[in-house]
Amino acid sequence: VDGGGNTLPVQALTYTVVVPQAITSILQGSTDVDVKGVSAVIATGLQNSNGTVESDTAQSDLQVASNGVKASTYTGTIQYILEDAGL
Repeated sequence: VDGGGNTLPVQALTYTVVVPQAITSILQGSTDVDVKGVSAVIATGLQNSNGTVESDTAQSDLQVASNGVKASTYTGTIQYILEDAGL
């Protein structure tokens, strides 16, 4: 629900992290992980990771639950936190 009382009917919010083939031995990405309202792993550093490698692309996909969504009606912010479970 935004400040104007409008509710965007979100069905799913998925996240994909693409990792270059050259570094898949130290970083693994994810494909279409649903992160709507839950914690989820979107990338995993493996045994030899040291915090200096980078993924290629990261993208999210927002799916709404109805066809009645009107353009320029909703306002809001998608907020996310990246967390290192090893810390």
